[in-house]
Amino acid sequence: TGTIIYPFTDLEAGEHTLPIQVESGLGPFRIVQVTPEEVTFELEPRAVREFPVTAQIEGQPALGFQTDELRMTPDSVTVSGPQSLVLQVEQVTAVLDIEDASEPISREVELRAVDADGNVLSGLTIEPALVSIEQSIRQAGGYRTVAVRVETIGTPASGFRVTSISVSPTVVVLFSTDPQIVASLPGFVSTLPLDLTNLEENLETRLALNLPEGVIVVGEEQSVEVAIGIAPIE
Repeated sequence: TGTIIYPFTDLEAGEHTLPIQVESGLGPFRIVQVTPEEVTFELEPRAVREFPVTAQIEGQPALGFQTDELRMTPDSVTVSGPQSLVLQVEQVTAVLDIEDASEPISREVELRAVDADGNVLSGLTIEPALVSIEQSIRQAGGYRTVAVRVETIGTPASGFRVTSISVSPTVVVLFSTDPQIVASLPGFVSTLPLDLTNLEENLETRLALNLPEGVIVVGEEQSVEVAIGIAPIE
């Protein structure tokens, strides 16, 4: 096993053709053939530039939410590499996907250097290679997320009891053109009353929500699925 040596010492920028020298730590040895016998390469000056980091946000938050303050650490980085490549760098970007986000995002994001056409450039060193991004996501005005509470009346048949009450979804997003209306609501919304009178078996049904005037549920489903568990008293 040998080592191929390229004597770069004292070479200036530009194209060079050099013979290949072979060295080996084993001996004695005899060189039978070296193919190719020489190699042509080009040396470029090394360039270093500092760039601000540009956040590139992709996607949209969940319905009823919007982006707020964004913070990046650090907010500038150093790009180094062959001068011809460094001169092509238009900006350094950090891509953050916020599709369907409904809560703040905190993430380490890998940086990439792009040219004026948005093409990612390879062969460059970015220091540091990662940035920490914190994107605040908040509920938009007029929207509010609340829990769903099942409202029941009556009691099961004699000798039977309620073992469980479940609802799906457990939370809904409400909207009103008057933000004060949804802001004044408690942290939950009740269903219309479900009558349990004389029930002797499990019940599954859909119930509308008891909403104030001018308030709607965001989305196609305006009701929730309720499951009531009924069992004999032991």
